[in-house]
Amino acid sequence: MTMINFKSITKSLVITYCLGQLAACSKDYNFTPAPVPYVPPCDTCATVELSLKTDILPIFTSKCNSCHSSIKPILTAAAAYASLATYVNTGTPANSLLLTTFDSPGKMSSVTTTITAADKKKILDWITQGAKNN
Repeated sequence: MTMINFKSITKSLVITYCLGQLAACSKDYNFTPAPVPYVPPCDTCATVELSLKTDILPIFTSKCNSCHSSIKPILTAAAAYASLATYVNTGTPANSLLLTTFDSPGKMSSVTTTITAADKKKILDWITQGAKNN
C-alpha cells in the first residue's frame, strides 16, 4: 500500500497557487484612468480675487436682505456662506441656482429689477473663483 504524502502535496499546491497569483499580477490589463475634463481659462473672470465679505455681501445686504434675512437662503453676513452651499455650483458657475433664480420669471420680482448685470457678473466671477469664504 502506497502512502500519500499530504505534506508534499500541500506544499506543491501552495507554491503553484502563489506562482499563479504572481503571474496574474504581472499581466498588463491596459488600465486607463478616466480623463480629466479640460477646463478652459476664463476669459470673462475678474482678474482680482473677489471677496465674499467686501464684494458679495454688500450686494446681498443692499438688495436681498429685505427678504433673505429670514427666508432661505439666509444672506446676512453671519449666515450667508453656510446658507449658500446648495445654491452655488463651482463646477458650472453659470448654472448656479444663486444666479439662475434671478432670471426665473415670477421669482424674486422685487430683486430682478434692482440687481444689475454688474452685480450678477460679480457674483458669477466670485463663484468661478471657487466661492471662497473670504
